[in-house]
Amino acid sequence: MEAFYEQKAAPPLQTEGPILVVQADGKGIPMVRDEPADQPARRGKGQKRTKKKEAVVTAIYTIAPYPLPPHTSAGD
Repeated sequence: MEAFYEQKAAPPLQTEGPILVVQADGKGIPMVRDEPADQPARRGKGQKRTKKKEAVVTAIYTIAPYPLPPHTSAGD
């Protein structure tokens, strides 16, 4: 991990696009816990199997518009 933080930062961009893009993605990660071997085979009411924590990655950037050509059908 130290090698990652020792890397040079990316050079700043000179221009910004007029469209602001914001992205987020989350994933529930089950946390592993040590359960004693003498645990009953079935859990009682209110006893949860696992706990989850959420890992979230976000990105914010700008882009320039990209005009698409008009759609033409295959029969034209």
